[in-house]
Amino acid sequence: MLDWTIKRLDELCSLRKEQVGADLVRDDKYVALEHVDSARSSLTRWDTAPDVRSTKARFRKGDILYGKLRPYLDKAAIAPFDGVCSTELLPLVPITREVNPEFLAFLLHAPAFLAHAEATTSGVNHPRTSWSAIASFEWPIPPIEEQSAIGSALKVAEMAIRTQERLAGTLSRLKAITMSTVFRDGLRGERLKESDAGFIPETWDVVRLGDIAKIGNGSTPNRSNAEYWRHGVFPWITSTKVHDVFIRSGSELVSEVALRECHLPVVPKGSLVVAITGQGKTLGNAALLEIDTTINQHLAYIQVQSEKAVPEFLLFWLQNQYDYFRQVSSGGGSTKGALTCGLISNLLVTLPSREEQEDVAELLLALTRRHQVATKKTNSLCALSAAMLRELTSGTVLATALESAEVLNA
Repeated sequence: MLDWTIKRLDELCSLRKEQVGADLVRDDKYVALEHVDSARSSLTRWDTAPDVRSTKARFRKGDILYGKLRPYLDKAAIAPFDGVCSTELLPLVPITREVNPEFLAFLLHAPAFLAHAEATTSGVNHPRTSWSAIASFEWPIPPIEEQSAIGSALKVAEMAIRTQERLAGTLSRLKAITMSTVFRDGLRGERLKESDAGFIPETWDVVRLGDIAKIGNGSTPNRSNAEYWRHGVFPWITSTKVHDVFIRSGSELVSEVALRECHLPVVPKGSLVVAITGQGKTLGNAALLEIDTTINQHLAYIQVQSEKAVPEFLLFWLQNQYDYFRQVSSGGGSTKGALTCGLISNLLVTLPSREEQEDVAELLLALTRRHQVATKKTNSLCALSAAMLRELTSGTVLATALESAEVLNA
């Protein structure tokens, strides 16, 4: 790093200060803060300028659009075209002879820069930084050759992440379409009949979920009582575990004392759980237990007690009810923002033969597994990219050395 030089951000780029009124914007592409993906340096989404109604900032191809609102959102991307953007985005112009634009864009995602930007915000409800605040950020900058190598290496990593994200998204949509089709038409090409649950294949039955399963919820042992948590031996899960789909471990362990004194249900392996409250996308999600466990009050358990129902089939049937659960939970009344065990008990489940249930489950299990693999690969690539960003921008690893090694090993 002997040839790396400490420089301020305003020695690497400048702020483009050109602004345009809505009346002067016609065919321009428009980029809002929400179009810029967190921790990504490529821009893949935008809108059309005719929807713009207020003064906006002009940017040019090659500028870096940096999000000044809530810097922890980590938004900075290279503009692939000329256009206009929200004033929440700062169009930064790289000094091209001295700075590689891709390197600079990735530098704005580096942990040290994020910490600087967050430390310079003002405002409580809408914290913002500013050009004058981030301009003073200092960091060791490598020669242009190393900058270009760093930018290229991190760009390859980001392209790999986006490829996996697209695959995961495609598989998620395919699974949703398949569930919707299968639970309406079945797999056997049967004629449909009218039922209390709508039109279903003629050999399918309609049953009340509470008639084929035991349904209840759990609780959280008092955190102030150490006896409930010390020397924990039994799994206890929270609503966030539903995102695992197949639950193989507890969120925490509780003691035998907690099981006895807190009226915690012991829910056996093969049962289902549904998040009846939760933040974000958690509420309404369902998962299958692959362990015996107990649960907190934000989950309902469904312990199948009839040979008529295959648990894996019910898992996907419940997942297909996600939009309905969200709609019900957002309605009025005392249960607003939550589902209830009573509502779940009264759900009308459409059941084919066990053989067809198993076939449906096998099909949807395959899609689920493939989606999980794609998601796991995406997460692994994100972790690798973050490590590369940290190591390459700090000079711990030289990108030019990596390129030379690749050439020698080719």
